[in-house]
Amino acid sequence: MINIIKAGPLITIQDGGRHGLRHLGVTTAGAMDTTAFEAANAVAGNRQSLAALEIPPVSLELTTDTQVDLAYSGPAHVIHCDSQGQSQPWYPNWRHSLRPGQRLKLSPTGQGMYGYLAVAGGVEIAPQLGSAATDLQAGIGGIHGLALQAGDQLPVGSPPTHPPRHRGVRVPDYGTALRFIAATAFRGEVPAHFDCQLSSDVSRMGVRLRCPDGLPQGHSSSSVGVFAGAIQLPPDGTAIILTADCQTTGGYPLLGYLARADLPKLVQLVPGQRCRLYAVTPAQAATALKEHQYWRYQIERGLYAS
Repeated sequence: MINIIKAGPLITIQDGGRHGLRHLGVTTAGAMDTTAFEAANAVAGNRQSLAALEIPPVSLELTTDTQVDLAYSGPAHVIHCDSQGQSQPWYPNWRHSLRPGQRLKLSPTGQGMYGYLAVAGGVEIAPQLGSAATDLQAGIGGIHGLALQAGDQLPVGSPPTHPPRHRGVRVPDYGTALRFIAATAFRGEVPAHFDCQLSSDVSRMGVRLRCPDGLPQGHSSSSVGVFAGAIQLPPDGTAIILTADCQTTGGYPLLGYLARADLPKLVQLVPGQRCRLYAVTPAQAATALKEHQYWRYQIERGLYAS
């Protein structure tokens, strides 16, 4: 059992998401940064979609009743383990053991928006609509559909019989270059790239970008189905890129869709940070996704081990 001693706002339990239900108005939810989420699970010895803690840039403290193996991945926190009056740093993308009497402390770095803490065996939460992912808007998943708070106790699943031989993995650099596929209505009309800056209007539903050089303007249309990565153009001249908790339909003009492989880069940008949107072809976006899937295949088998 993992005991939550201190929890900042909006720490949730997330897994691979709630798929196949968007036609019913059910959001996907799941991890915002799938790269860090899958890396943490791989190091812990879990399946890549097993439930873990998603931690925004806030503090978290926890203890355990029994020894557990944990792994953290993501740029958003520094981690220390307090034991008998001494504090030892824990390194990201590396497996560590937490014992009874020790306290794990996570503090924000200011360099990213999400970190993931995976426990060997996963956080054992009964699935709702096929997933343990917390959807705060619908109030489903996780613990009663709520963010974690002090006093919560998280049951842990059975650890893997054969833990991975590697204790760490290498995670690719995030960067600020974001590729997108232009919608049919805008193909041939968009420049090669847009320089943008992340506004303070960010959430698990989406992020808003301000682009000083201007964005093309489309005409409002009837609502259409949308999913994470959709780049909407509201009338205020900004761009909204939808993320994990986004609605299932939208009526704003669509500039296009962010390449799926670059969604983890987008969600780790901090307010005020600059980025560049590059227009690419569907074939180029597919190649980027294949490269990302190859990395997933490698870490699952410990081939990018440390």
